[in-house]
Amino acid sequence: MKFLKYILEILFPVSCVSCGASINDEKNLFCAKCLTETVFTSYPSVLKNEMVDRLVSIGSLKAAYAPLYFKKDAPVKNVFYKIKYGNRPDVAQKMAEFATEKFMKILPVDLKLDGVCYVPIHKIKLSKRGYNQSAIIAKVVADKLELPLVHVLERSSNIETQTHFGRIDRLKNQEGTIVASKNVIRHKHLLIIDDILTTGATIETCYDALRLSNPDCLISILTLAVTDSW
Repeated sequence: MKFLKYILEILFPVSCVSCGASINDEKNLFCAKCLTETVFTSYPSVLKNEMVDRLVSIGSLKAAYAPLYFKKDAPVKNVFYKIKYGNRPDVAQKMAEFATEKFMKILPVDLKLDGVCYVPIHKIKLSKRGYNQSAIIAKVVADKLELPLVHVLERSSNIETQTHFGRIDRLKNQEGTIVASKNVIRHKHLLIIDDILTTGATIETCYDALRLSNPDCLISILTLAVTDSW
């Protein structure tokens, strides 16, 4: 039965990204039931919100945004399981389109971005999963914003899962595991893409890598969701 449900979701993409139920409007992501249980951030600004506050340690941060809250007991959890472990890059693309549209509505005209990059995964994980969900999201974002997608970050060593780590342990676990290419020197303001913002440790590790190659590079962040606690 689960396999049949999976096939139907592939063949008939106008379905709820969470439960797979059919929906009438292709513009909608969630069915009525899942929608009532999904919490939106409703940030009025990308320049000042709780994500920006959470990433206060990033000195050159200009903006941050996510359209959804990630709650473990909400339907949105199913969405991210599909994106990360369920071999559903199509769901990642749908969510990326949604997030970018929301982001663009409140993006200040004077916030000049000149490239989109993404949180990397190690080649071992990439070979097992078959794709990097953050790279897929970033491609959609770059296309919609009409910006170049730049591959300037690389995961130099494989790390254990960080699901049960706190902020400090996540930072220690990732220290020195992400490096930036010299090409980052060409950019003045990069938009970093990831699927979920939790403690901010991964983004901070990316920032540290970028800063080593280009100390003057400004950073903004776009994710699909942000955890409601950290």
